[in-house]
Order: sequence, then structure tokens, then C-alpha cells
Amino acid sequence: TLCSLISPAWSSATQAERDAFNNASLDDKLINYFKINNDIKSEMTNLGRETCINFSLDTKSDHGFQFWSHHQSAVMLPSDPDESDDFANLKSMNLWITHSEYQKNTGELLRFELDGTQHDLENDWPKEGALAPLEERRYLEGEYHPSGMAYYPFAKSSYGDGYLMYASEEKNELVIQRYDDTEFLYEERLPFSSREFGGEKITDVWLARDGETTYMVAWSMNSGIGKTYTAPTRYLSQMDNFHKMTSDDPYISAFLKSPKLHPKSTHHYNPFLLFQHVGDFEFKSSPRCGKHLGQNAQLVQDNTGKWYVLHAYAKGITCGINGAPAEINAYEVTLSPDTGLSVLPDQVATIDLLSSAGPRNPGADGAAGFFINKKGVLSAILGAQYAKLTFKWGSWTPDYQTPMKICTAQKEDKK
Repeated sequence: TLCSLISPAWSSATQAERDAFNNASLDDKLINYFKINNDIKSEMTNLGRETCINFSLDTKSDHGFQFWSHHQSAVMLPSDPDESDDFANLKSMNLWITHSEYQKNTGELLRFELDGTQHDLENDWPKEGALAPLEERRYLEGEYHPSGMAYYPFAKSSYGDGYLMYASEEKNELVIQRYDDTEFLYEERLPFSSREFGGEKITDVWLARDGETTYMVAWSMNSGIGKTYTAPTRYLSQMDNFHKMTSDDPYISAFLKSPKLHPKSTHHYNPFLLFQHVGDFEFKSSPRCGKHLGQNAQLVQDNTGKWYVLHAYAKGITCGINGAPAEINAYEVTLSPDTGLSVLPDQVATIDLLSSAGPRNPGADGAAGFFINKKGVLSAILGAQYAKLTFKWGSWTPDYQTPMKICTAQKEDKK
């Protein structure tokens, strides 16, 4: 039945609540992690002023230096609102990173949480000097190299409810994991052949929500080849117009035909069934170290309505190692529901940000990514590649922490 596809909160809603939700625009219903409240050139200029906040992740001893094993990518999202469901009243925020483990052949997904005492509720940023405890450590057996990642949130009435996606470079798969708040429910995988990326493998996933259409891009920075998929935003976010749908609807039919593997209720649909492959594209970005558009790229929309892909890399002499300023570049992209995404050739904006002292210090080649807060302010997340050995005051017990910075485009200094 269709009821099995509807979240408990939605199925228990009154008819008036359903009508109010369905009559609202999509922009009123969905959390927008994709749009900045400025034009891209001005926002990049503001970001280059280096208003940065230092914080740390409470990692473990085996996250210290190991050859070929290091932090890969980061996404940050607020979660856990109070009963008002007001974005301004979030109690905690979460940061996910991917970590490769070459020796063990087992990569990791790590989740860190900052409660209300350690994060700036007004701006969704960590406070200066905050230490984020490790709340979840998921081992990825036989998958030593999880790479770029992205997060897709659902409706405003279900914070933390959404999809975490990451690129499994070792297995050449795009993985989508379903979370309810921070509780893992299930995952699905989209495999690729090596010829789909010109003999290379997937390294990143990009997401964009442009009105009624959501775009998902599987990207290989090694070949400069991307594959674009589209899905209807209303269906992907689950909570809109279910009372109007019938099994004759092609998307509902896809839901009903998908495997029922939900570990708790035995009901779930495979989100990849919603996405249709609409086109491939190539983009060669004068690659440094043979890489195109980096590993931690993200699609953003500015206040003019145009879309851009942002990416960052450490521009030092040695490839793939923090030890130089992070160069952040913006390229304009076009989005079409029929043909997918394409990247325009000319850089729109570029800045240098900070200067990393090495792999145990924050930079673009560690646990890095981008974040847009509820005010539409862009931030760059810069992380170390390895944990650093420290000692807590008054204790000889070794402690391994990963230094991080979040640099924001907000003009005034926020601590």
C-alpha cells in the first residue's frame, strides 16, 4: 500500500496539515543547502578575507599517519530541532567525513556531533576551539577508498531526514544511505563500469535541487567525465502529494517494484529508481596532478539564479598533500532536465585561502568540503588529512584529534 511509503509523521498528519503542506511552494517545504544569498563573485571575495573558526574532531589513534590512509571529504549539516521545527532553534549539528584505510582494506564513515554548547546556533558553525566527539563509526568492508560525498535533506518538518551519498572509488559505485535524523536505515548502490569514466573510476558526487528537478552527478576527477541523473524533487523528498498518487503513476510503480529491504519495517524504496540518466559531459580544467575539479566539489546557486561548481585543492609542489594555500575555483554550469549538466570553460572566480603547514593541519586535501548555512552564507570546510597526537591537560593518556577550520564569507568576525 502507499501508506508504507509515507513517513509516520506524515501519515498521522491531519487533513488540514496535509492541505497546508501541499499548497505551499517547494521552496517553503525544503531545506535549501544549495543557495547562497549573494552573487558568486562577491561571496568568493568575502570568503577570501579568511574569517575562520578553528575546531577539532575527536578521532582515534588509527586515524593518525598511515601510508595511503587518510581523511578524504567532509559534509556538515544541522540536526535535532526543538518542537517548533524552526531552523533557528537547532540543538546540535553533525559533520560527516570519509576516511580511507588502505592497510585494512576497510574505509570508514565517521560522524561527529556538536551540541548547543559547542556550536553557534545563529550561524550553524562550530564555536572557536570546539571539540566534536565521535558519535558513529561505520566500517566499509572491502571498500578502502570512500571519496567525495554529499547530503540531500528532506522536508523542513523532518530535520536530519535524508540521504547521505558517497563515491566508492575502490568498488566504482555510487552509494546512497538513508538516514532518519542520525539513525542509519539502509543503503543502495549504483555500480559503474570503468569504460563509463574513460577507464577511470568515480571519485565524487554532486547534487543540485533546481525547483521541480533534482540533479545528481557522478564525477571522476581523474578522467574529467561526469554522468548526470535527474529526479522529480517532489517525489524524492517523499512528503508531497502522496494522497493524490495512484499505482498508475510511473514513479509510484517504481517504488512498489523496488526491493523491500528496510531492516525495521521491511518497507523501503530504492532511491536510484527515481533517477534517470539524461546525459554525460566532459570538463578538462587545466588539471594539476592530472585531476579535474578536485574531489570535494559542490554545486551552488547564487542570488542571480545561476549555478556554479566550486572545488578546492592544495596548490603546493607535492600532489594531494596539505602544505600550501587552498585554491578555490568557481565555474558556471548549465542545468537542463532533458540533457543534464554542462560546465562552462571559463573560471568565474578564484581565491587562495590560508596556507596549510602540512597533512596534520587543515587544508583542501583533507576532510574538506563546502557548507551553506540558513542565512545563505558560504563556508569552506578545511581539514587535516591525519589525526594529530595530543595530550589532555593533567593526563598522560594520548589523544588523537583532527584539526579543522571553517572559513566563512560572512563579513563580520564570528567566533
